[in-house]
Amino acid sequence: MRNLAAIDDYFLVNLGDAGIYKIKQDGTFRKVHPGAIVDAFYKWNNVVYAPAEYNEILTSTDNGDTWLKSTGTPDQFTLASYYPVRDSLVGVHFGSLYTLRWNGPRFTMRALKNDGLERATITGIEYLRDTVYVATTSGLFARPVKTFFETKL
Repeated sequence: MRNLAAIDDYFLVNLGDAGIYKIKQDGTFRKVHPGAIVDAFYKWNNVVYAPAEYNEILTSTDNGDTWLKSTGTPDQFTLASYYPVRDSLVGVHFGSLYTLRWNGPRFTMRALKNDGLERATITGIEYLRDTVYVATTSGLFARPVKTFFETKL
């Protein structure tokens, strides 16, 4: 098993070239994609996203039952981690922070200020009471949400 993600009331399991499986609460499961090397599954704005190797991203608008493959994503999508913060999706790639805006399978990307995080490995991001907390190998950083989304110049 390459990875497993809990989304709403089901799991998505990636077995690499053996396929992607959806497991429901009642224990039933079925293959929903013939195979891809997926690095993560996440749901945002009622769409499930699965960044895959070879500059691809899989998207599903029916909770993982069917998938649309898009190509041409940046290399950093494959190795990134994603975190929902308010109504945005924040990507992390080797200390770089960016937001993604989706329109179907198409996206726009905007780099965020990462002052103080350049040499740390980001291990998690959480949003609580108007503050964004960034956990790193160098400690915990906090920034008000109103300044967290400032564009990196």
